[in-house]
Amino acid sequence: MSTVTVEVKGLSELQRTLSQLPGKLQERVGVKAVSAAAAVIQAEVKARAPVRSHMGAKKRGKGKDAGQRYPGNLKKHIGRRRTSPGSGTVISYAVGPTKMAWYGALVEKGTRYAAAHPFMRPAIDAKGMQAIDRFRLTLGAGIEDAVKASQ
Repeated sequence: MSTVTVEVKGLSELQRTLSQLPGKLQERVGVKAVSAAAAVIQAEVKARAPVRSHMGAKKRGKGKDAGQRYPGNLKKHIGRRRTSPGSGTVISYAVGPTKMAWYGALVEKGTRYAAAHPFMRPAIDAKGMQAIDRFRLTLGAGIEDAVKASQ
């Protein structure tokens, strides 16, 4: 899975206000905001994921791995998950194909036998600023709600 790090500057007032909240509440509000931003990217990656036009060769395998290369499988299995441990200073999420669509990186980057069909990087390029805006708005709303609840 490719990693993209986004650093947002100019939110010092928001950060000062956030630091006045109790630690657990800070983390909860931060996780919610980062998750909301990751959801924007996840939706765009799903929308851009290519879909096979045919079944291809007969799929071998049993159990949960059987049929994982059916048309639409890659699009169906774009997920987001928190990758940073709790109670830390960093909150990070990974967005990309799940184990059921393990071949997503091969589609993105290509192989010596198949041309690349990028869908993850263009999604970040297209919706990166919208994700940052969603983060900012969700974080601000979370702080306001926390302040109202404490009064």
